Amino acid sequence: MKHLVISIHDFTHHYGSELEDILEEFNVRSLKKRTILVVPNLNQQFPISQSLSMLYSLNSEKDLGNEICLHGYDHHEFRHYKEFDPLSYYLAKIKIKEGKKELNKLGITSIDGFVAPYWKISKESEKAVKDEGFIFSAKNPQLLDLRNNKSYSSRPIWYWPYNWLLGSGFKVFNSFLANSWNNDNDLIRVAVHPQDVHGKGKPFEHALKIIGYLQKKGFELSSYKNYLDFKKNAGSFDK
Repeated sequence: MKHLVISIHDFTHHYGSELEDILEEFNVRSLKKRTILVVPNLNQQFPISQSLSMLYSLNSEKDLGNEICLHGYDHHEFRHYKEFDPLSYYLAKIKIKEGKKELNKLGITSIDGFVAPYWKISKESEKAVKDEGFIFSAKNPQLLDLRNNKSYSSRPIWYWPYNWLLGSGFKVFNSFLANSWNNDNDLIRVAVHPQDVHGKGKPFEHALKIIGYLQKKGFELSSYKNYLDFKKNAGSFDK
């Protein structure tokens, strides 16, 4: 089985209209299995627990059976460092706990996965993620099963919506990734950001084309946990 995980990043009411457009287009195309990456308090200015739209949206996704992951806490950058890239174990623990609290306030209590902003995470932060009870950590270019410390290679397909020329380079590389799968690489990840909707060079439209192409090639919509359970069961069967 070939798995296609579609993740919607930066899920926060700050990008409410763009997220509505993404979800509407996904529903029209029957892309109803997706992984939702929630930023609990974007830039420490947009706590999701104070948003009725987030209450509705996240619980709707939960009711559909879709995977909901913690996507950092505030997605804040410091100089060239990403949020969880430079953090110590202690500071990572604090942010993770605060993020879980925000989700818990909206009734989201089952959170299996953690995806650090920009897929960058320090070893200390990853240990904090595991100690907080998460099952997996998705980074670039691996997906890590924290239950058994097994990692699976998979470079995410994503876009650069801020510059047409650079974005064109991303499209070429993404098309290459979509065509480079083989029997040993049975997981492809496509990341969609709210900024892609109105981004330069129409990155969202290109992502939809890539998704359609992969489905025609036999990739089935999946989630991170579904994929890891599949690999775990396959390993048990081989034994």
